[in-house]
Amino acid sequence: MTSRAPRLAVAIALVAALALTTSWLQARFDGSDVRKGIAAAMAHRPLPAGPSVFDVLVALGEGDPRCDGAVVSALFGDVRVRCATPGRPEVTYRFRVLLDGKRPPRAEGEAAEALLSGLAPARPGAPRGAAPRGRRRAEPPARRRAICQGVRSGPPANPLSPRAIGAP
Repeated sequence: MTSRAPRLAVAIALVAALALTTSWLQARFDGSDVRKGIAAAMAHRPLPAGPSVFDVLVALGEGDPRCDGAVVSALFGDVRVRCATPGRPEVTYRFRVLLDGKRPPRAEGEAAEALLSGLAPARPGAPRGAAPRGRRRAEPPARRRAICQGVRSGPPANPLSPRAIGAP
């Protein structure tokens, strides 16, 4: 039995070292993802020829924005970014960024929605409803036309339905 004790101690030490190394490496990847998410949110241009989000925040004259972030999903590269200016730290601009670069950063909150929609940022005492509440996904023109004409596009839900087999 004395020969098993050193092996067990070595196995436990190796597992602990592996767990610590994996944890350290994941923290480095998360930090890198947060930096990329902040950079993507600040570099985003709501209007193609317009200023970036960073330029608009600096133009407010409240100081350079201070941003931090958190990884929501490492698998999908989903990062939550939160920025505030030193002049008005109570107003936070929150964004969700997918690091794949296929979609622009999505606003979370009225201040960020107003910023991305090209409106002035929401000020205390400003009328509510200045920022859009939600974004609708644009339908492709052919699908929109089919919906308006009452034609359903795509395969039927049930392949054995009368419509699918051609029955009247």
